[in-house]
Order: sequence, then structure tokens, then C-alpha cells
Amino acid sequence: MKPSDLHVICVYSNNRRWKSRERLLYRFISHMLDSGVSLTIVEHTIGERDFALQSDDPAFRHTQLFQVRGTDRQENWLKEGLIRYGRQRLPDSARYIAQIDADVAFQRPDWASATLDMLQIHRVGQPWSYSVDLGPDENPVMDENGRLMDRSFCAAWAAGDIRVTPNDYGMGQPTASWMLKEERRDWRQHYGYAWAFRADVYDAIGGLPDWLVTGSADYISAMAFAGLLNTSDTYTSSSCTRRLQQFAALCDEHVKQDIGVVPGMLSHGFHGPKRKRFYLDRKDILRESGFDPDLDIAYDRHGLPCLARDNRILRDGLRRLSVMRDEDANTI
Repeated sequence: MKPSDLHVICVYSNNRRWKSRERLLYRFISHMLDSGVSLTIVEHTIGERDFALQSDDPAFRHTQLFQVRGTDRQENWLKEGLIRYGRQRLPDSARYIAQIDADVAFQRPDWASATLDMLQIHRVGQPWSYSVDLGPDENPVMDENGRLMDRSFCAAWAAGDIRVTPNDYGMGQPTASWMLKEERRDWRQHYGYAWAFRADVYDAIGGLPDWLVTGSADYISAMAFAGLLNTSDTYTSSSCTRRLQQFAALCDEHVKQDIGVVPGMLSHGFHGPKRKRFYLDRKDILRESGFDPDLDIAYDRHGLPCLARDNRILRDGLRRLSVMRDEDANTI
């Protein structure tokens, strides 16, 4: 196998036109091409706005760039839908795929080959084990939990720190016999940044859920992969619960708690202070708007989710969440 056998998909959606996103994307493209992977980029823009990325830009010479035009009804989280759009346009020969946020960098130069090697054993996994957040001066900064270094969910799983017991409500089989003593347990477990899949497994589960309008698909999916997903304290309506349980069943059938990790450090580029991401306030938007995916979500001609009914609390809450991220701020 060679690094180009790994098909990396990233997305660029920038309704607020944050300059930091474009800067980090160009750095990411260079990093991916230096790594030797096959890179697919999906850009989404709204209305009649010009696309920010130009296909004749030399930076995209060795990439696949797909550009999708949406509407003002797409203030919702789009990453997973755009990833799926890119996946559907990969060649039939693509057997290994990774979805990676376009603001990260891997420290080990052979991370792509190591990811392919991991996927020979495991069905899904994260291609990193530890991460640091970078500040505006490129130095490490503490994350939203007050830590200078985080650990991936998959590294926590490999260490035995993710517990699945007979009392859990998910569909997974208990793993309690693997576990370390309580006093040795490391609670760090980051669900995002990058995931890698065997392509047939990704297709069988339908990709990561695209109807989660405020995000959290990485967390939801990690729980499902581990056999721990049943309900969510964020997405609480009966239709949300039904969809989550359907996804959990697919993951139990096709992932089977078969989770791997690639040892190595990842750095996360700075695009505004994390304290303005309002991770915990997202559930307030969903609760106050009475979010119901059966009523609030439709799909456009590209197969991407969009807001369906006249739910102005949901629409305006999503807009406010997006604006308040302040991604061009130069302070921690």
C-alpha cells in the first residue's frame, strides 16, 4: 500500500467568511499533498456568492475540488453531509477513506501509511492519539477543559478507559473485563478532528449522521462505535431518539466495537478562542426551538440537509451560534 491509497475528504463551508478558515485550509492542503494522500475538497457556498476557492489555483492542481451551491436555509451544520457528498464522488477503487478537519496537522510524517496499516486490523479509528491546541502565536494553549494536551477517544478505547458495562443502554457487548483500576483511569477522550474508515464500513453505516444541526456527530458516532449510544441529552425528541438508535444498530452490525488508533501527535490550528464555541449552549437552541428532525430537516438537490419548516427560533439560534464563534479573533 502507498499513502495515495488513503482518500482524505475535507470540507470548506464559511458562511461568515472567516479569514482564518481559508488560511488554515491552504496550510492543510499543502500538508496533505506532502503526506502523499489522495485529497478531495468539497466547498459549499450560499446563494449567488462567488466560491472562495478557484479551481485554477495551483494549490488545487493535485486535488479533487467539488463546489456546491446552497441556500439561506442552510445555517445548519453541514460537515457530515458534505463529507458524504465527497465520498460519493470518489473512484470505485477507493477502499480506505478519512474525514479530516481542515485545521489540523499530523506530526508523524508517515501518518497516512500508519492509518492504512491500522485499517488492515480495525474497521474504524482515529489517525491520532494525542493533540494540542495552538494559539495565535503557534504556541500550545489550554483547551476548554484546562488541559494542554488531549487524548483521542480511540486512544482511550485502546487503553481500556472507555467502559462498556452490562448496565449501559447501548448495543455493545460489555468490555469491563478489560478495564484498568479506577485510580489509574485517564478521563481524556476527544471525539473529533479526524476519523478513518474502511470504505465499505463507512458506506454500510451511511457515514456520520448529517441531521445533527448544531454538530456533535463525532461524539455521537464515537459512542455508537463503542456500543454506548442509546439516547442523547442534547438531541432529546422522540424522532431524535429513533434516529440515534437506528444509527447505533447499524454501527453494532458493521463496526462491532472494532476501533483502532494511530499513535502520534496532532496539532489544531487557531481560529478564535474555544470559549466562544459554546459547546454546552447548543442544547439550549434545540430545546427552545423544539427541534424535531422529522419536521425541521429536509434535503436539497445535492442531498445536503437544510432547514425545512418555519422554525425561526432554530434558524436564528443557529445563526447566533455561528456569528459568536468569532474565528478571526487574535486572543485566547
